[in-house]
Amino acid sequence: MKPLSWLGLAIAACLFAGTAVGAGPDPVPPAPAVRESSLQQKWEQLPPERQERLRQAYRRFQGLPAEEQELLRQRLEQFQQLPAAERARIQHNFQRWQQLSPENRQKVRQAFHQLQQLPPEERGELRRELQELQKLAPEERPHRRQELRRNYFSDSPGRPGGHRR
Repeated sequence: MKPLSWLGLAIAACLFAGTAVGAGPDPVPPAPAVRESSLQQKWEQLPPERQERLRQAYRRFQGLPAEEQELLRQRLEQFQQLPAAERARIQHNFQRWQQLSPENRQKVRQAFHQLQQLPPEERGELRRELQELQKLAPEERPHRRQELRRNYFSDSPGRPGGHRR
């Protein structure tokens, strides 16, 4: 995912982390005064450090070029249209990402880059293998995961990125 996408999801997660996960988009938006009052109440309930993080995110957003701001607005709108379960999954994954150490984030980025280097048919095959991995008993997964790493990402000569099946 592009850094801009992460920022968009971050802003969406920050803005809507306080809303109920099961709530879908409002079919009829409340009157501006009611909406403003509700947002003010939510804002006042946030801890000061959370308010400051949101202020910083807003300042970064304001510093972006207009095209990027519009793209983020569109992504936020798309996010809001997702089913509640999908929004919850995205928020959960974003929180997990935030909790990773910088070293582990770098490892994830490298793995993603390696994945992108695989030919499309191998990516599809790996996707299917990973779905099967989830069906295994938890104690069987580490061994199978190591096999998949060796099969798809080992340092084999003759293939870009060392991919070998």
